[in-house]
Amino acid sequence: MLEKGLHIVGYVIAHVLFLGVNTPEAVTRLWKWTALYLRLVVDSVDNIVARLSRRIGHDMATITEQICHGHKALPYLRHVNIYARRG
Repeated sequence: MLEKGLHIVGYVIAHVLFLGVNTPEAVTRLWKWTALYLRLVVDSVDNIVARLSRRIGHDMATITEQICHGHKALPYLRHVNIYARRG
């Protein structure tokens, strides 16, 4: 998907440098925050997170969907640097 997006804007991937797997501590810390958010959203229909989001004009469904997908993906994340050049 990234490669296709870069191609659309006129770039190609020149090199990918693998920096390693996320540390368990980093994943655990972020996983706790995403799990807390998802619990807060699910616990009640008109919860404080939803009220605050509506008040500042955020799309609650989109935010929750993105956090849900991110939460599931956390254990699979890798650290990389991607070098791209004009193609």
